[in-house]
Amino acid sequence: MLHLTASANAVLFFWNMLHFCLQLSLLESLPSLAIHGFVLPLALQWISPMLKRDSNSVLYAMAVRLLCKIWAVTDWAFPNLQVVLDPENFSNFISDREISASIATSIRDVCKQNPDRGVDIILSVSFCIESRDSVVQALGLESLSYLCEADVVDFYTAWKVISKQVLDYYVEPAVAHSLCILLRCGAMDAEAYSVISGNLVRTLWRIGTSKKNNPDPLWDKARGTAFHSLSNYKVSLIQDAIPDFWKLNYEFFTNEHNLAVLKAMEHLQDEIIRYEHINRRRVTTDKRTAVHKFEKLLEVFPRAVFKGMLSHHQLPGAALLTLNFTPKDILNEGKPKDLPRVHSAFEQAFVEIAESMYVSRNIVVALLALQSWKSFVSNWMQAVVALLDTKDSSKLNKAMKAANDIFKILCDQVPVSTPQVVVNIALVIGALALIVPPTAHLVVSSVSDFLLKWLLQYEHEHKQWSAALSLGLIFNCFHPTDKKSRLQVINGFLEVISKTESCLVKGACGLALGYVCHGLLTRAHNAVDSEVEAITQLNERASVEDILHALVTLLIQLCPSSCYSLKKLSIYGISSMGGMEENIHSFSDDPWAVAGLVIGLGNSVVALYRLGAYEAVTEVKDVLISWIPNVDSNSALFDEIDSVSLCMGSCLALPSVVAFCQRVELLNDDLDALFNRYTSLASELLNLNKSGIIFQNLLMAICIGAGSFLSSILNDGVHAMEFNGVKGFLDTLRHIYTHPFPPLVHLGGMFGVVNAFGAGAGDLTGVFSKPMTSQIKHEVSFIHLNT
Repeated sequence: MLHLTASANAVLFFWNMLHFCLQLSLLESLPSLAIHGFVLPLALQWISPMLKRDSNSVLYAMAVRLLCKIWAVTDWAFPNLQVVLDPENFSNFISDREISASIATSIRDVCKQNPDRGVDIILSVSFCIESRDSVVQALGLESLSYLCEADVVDFYTAWKVISKQVLDYYVEPAVAHSLCILLRCGAMDAEAYSVISGNLVRTLWRIGTSKKNNPDPLWDKARGTAFHSLSNYKVSLIQDAIPDFWKLNYEFFTNEHNLAVLKAMEHLQDEIIRYEHINRRRVTTDKRTAVHKFEKLLEVFPRAVFKGMLSHHQLPGAALLTLNFTPKDILNEGKPKDLPRVHSAFEQAFVEIAESMYVSRNIVVALLALQSWKSFVSNWMQAVVALLDTKDSSKLNKAMKAANDIFKILCDQVPVSTPQVVVNIALVIGALALIVPPTAHLVVSSVSDFLLKWLLQYEHEHKQWSAALSLGLIFNCFHPTDKKSRLQVINGFLEVISKTESCLVKGACGLALGYVCHGLLTRAHNAVDSEVEAITQLNERASVEDILHALVTLLIQLCPSSCYSLKKLSIYGISSMGGMEENIHSFSDDPWAVAGLVIGLGNSVVALYRLGAYEAVTEVKDVLISWIPNVDSNSALFDEIDSVSLCMGSCLALPSVVAFCQRVELLNDDLDALFNRYTSLASELLNLNKSGIIFQNLLMAICIGAGSFLSSILNDGVHAMEFNGVKGFLDTLRHIYTHPFPPLVHLGGMFGVVNAFGAGAGDLTGVFSKPMTSQIKHEVSFIHLNT
């Protein structure tokens, strides 16, 4: 009898256990079943008794986790979950460690899986962080880190609120670990909050370098996380925040024995090595002694040029490139209160130089002036940035403020300035937009709006043509997403070039449209945004076609002799222009009108190549070559005045076109023959001794273009130039700038020399910016020139 009773009890015991296991398995399967809409109400109804306040703590904690997992598969359960996670409900169970840990874990999971829902329960996150329970607070800090990483909560705003609530992380390794995860988010805007971020870096460093007598796996995990987070901050910021950082880092790294911590330090050490490599020559703030001959020359050049009573406005070009107008007493020990004096000094220098620098309606001289103004504005910006208050201000913010202040000063000068100064203001504003940091899009936008207004003022020719040059150059500074501004500029150019009666404005707009072509069709295909990119590509293709059509149409109108060559181009709409040259008379009153359009056409080859019109690229190159006459031919040299303007533009445009064709392997021409065409043409013009400003402009264009052409060949390092040809060219230039020729010719001779050595004067497209080793053939041997 006793045996039967014992057997019955055993059966009952195992049946109860089996029943409990079945119930547990059924509960665990609820989340996967709740994905079906008709099961969700049943599932919520099933677990609701477990969520009553007087329920068993284990059952309540289990129900909270089940409800969170149900929400993970269907958002319809979020209202029910939100009630459970509410701070008011949470506070009822704060003394029950099991339930509070379950609720805090669910809050963490919501923030991790759906940060937008995490914002809805931000008060619950805050309640966790305010908790005095280390586990709950650690989960709250981790929850906040997910929200900051998703950028739905600003880290520094949140940190100012919660920083005083954090428990002693030296005592609680779980809190230390979660805190390190959270502080990783501070690296994003660290420069904008330099003081606060410095404290964060010091906190991470203290956790990472703190060792305990008794080994604790949780603390070692927190230390490793600290170094992982620290590696997200810039090394320069870490160096500023931690005194004697280099020594401390070396000592700690060489004395650490925990493999997990050493593994975590690897990325930080990689960043440190990379930083030291990049900045290895900038470790000292002392002025480096000039050692090389060229450096010594640069040291004494300003004193040699401006010796005696010679003032900077008497040699404006040299002053822009060599002088710094910051008052000497401010140069080394300036303070923020000295800022008005710096602005005043540079403003006065600008007015004096602008009044004495006459660009004389010459597009090339204007481009050279703009390049020179870049040096002046750069010095101005550096002087202002050095004096701006450094509190909570990054270098980028200071640069933007300095640029805005300079821009306002230049704008204030317009009403009281002569047309000559106004032209220089447009060029200086363009130079300012070219030197500001790439991320200073607001400055570029303000400058473009200002110049666009000038471009549309048909009654002021001097504003239109100078604004057109600057606006074309800064087109490539626009933010890629600023499609509206880019389109406004293109439409503005196309409108003005067709409506204006000024030939000079037409030429400047044509040159500017060529610069615009460098900034079109540059983006690669992006599958994520394929539809938007496709529309953008179509719009830019249409813009390129409109630009090419406008350039070719105007060239035929202004220079009918170009019609025969241009109609051969494989460009849409060109062949349908029959008879146009018979109805429009030639405009020969301003040679830079045609020359500007020709240079613009040359610059358009970049866009043609991106369109896939490879044949059109070579055709444009061949057309430019055909407009530079061959002295050896029997035809008369410049029998038509229009051919002079075509030759001017071609001489200046061909070097960049040849360099581009060489780069994309579309060049089959004899480079020595092309170069000799330049040199023989310059020599022939000197022998003919033709008078007139148009021939002075032509000789200047030939010299500058020849220097650029030689530089483009040497930069590529593919073709070996004949030594005698190069020597003959340099001898011709020396003859030009040492004999009594007009100033424009002297200018061309000098810039031809410096361009031959890679200066790229007058070229603002960056075609000749890459230094490479080149070769000149001298009999059997080769002479290597480092351009």
